[in-house]
Amino acid sequence: QEAASLMAEENVTALLIVRPTEELTEEDDDQLLGILTDRDLCIRVLAQGIDTNISVSEVMSYDVVSLDYNAYVFEAMLTMLRYNVHHLPILKDKKPIGIIGMTDIVRYESQNSLLLVSSIFQQTSVEDLKQVSLQVKDCFVRMVNEDANAHMIGRAMSVIGSSFKQRLAELAEQELGPAPIPY
Repeated sequence: QEAASLMAEENVTALLIVRPTEELTEEDDDQLLGILTDRDLCIRVLAQGIDTNISVSEVMSYDVVSLDYNAYVFEAMLTMLRYNVHHLPILKDKKPIGIIGMTDIVRYESQNSLLLVSSIFQQTSVEDLKQVSLQVKDCFVRMVNEDANAHMIGRAMSVIGSSFKQRLAELAEQELGPAPIPY
């Protein structure tokens, strides 16, 4: 119950369970003992009708899949899909420094170039397109920071530019009628 209250208070969906620092010895590789997720609480406590005063150690998952802090977002996504988990502890020198959840990845991916193109075609005015155009620079910078090669970046920027052009033409036709000649 205490863990669930902490999760609610901190507005998180998972807690990393770590070995207390004073219990660590030089031989200890792992500080991370397990993970407790909102799903663990639902499936292993609430759905089973178990008393909520049960110990965290009886509910948490011990076989924790984690990722190094140098990993890329796509590696986190692939790892989550491969192991069917929704939360990944992020480790630096075998010590937990944070956690990434599927919702974090969805939020991050919502800013990628494919979703930017999709967003372009959903806009209903030139003013709306102007606002979307502000995201192009961030998309470019993100691709550079993720070590995308020049061909990938060029192709993505080309598709984004063509999408803007096409949507502007569609909006013009809606307002002015069909073009007098094909373009």
